[in-house]
Amino acid sequence: MFVRLQKSTFILKALTVLLLACLPLGAIAQKAYETELYTSTLKGKKVKLSLANGYAGASVISWYTHGKNKPILFIPESGVPNEDYVFRPEKERDPGYFILKNIQEAYNHLPRYIKGYYLSGKFSLPLKFRRI
Repeated sequence: MFVRLQKSTFILKALTVLLLACLPLGAIAQKAYETELYTSTLKGKKVKLSLANGYAGASVISWYTHGKNKPILFIPESGVPNEDYVFRPEKERDPGYFILKNIQEAYNHLPRYIKGYYLSGKFSLPLKFRRI
């Protein structure tokens, strides 16, 4: 009886370890959106738009102000796009912000160009992102 009890305890422990090892596999989920890249220039510096097609709130603008150093990241002000979609700096390193025109939550056909503005203080600079 003692051997039978040891064997069943061992099997129970082995199954518990196996279950705990497999639990993280169930937590892996796919993204509900695809990312498309767009580029532009502003003040002679590269600006990249990572447009999240299917969830506009995950879009990001990266502005490379000092060559290949770490860019300034601009994130959407809200998760719901509208006629003027505002992107503010993730950290307060830059006083300006971007406005992109007519951004949609999801596109059937991605636009070739996305127009917008960079606003800082009293000036506004137009820019046009081109799909890569």
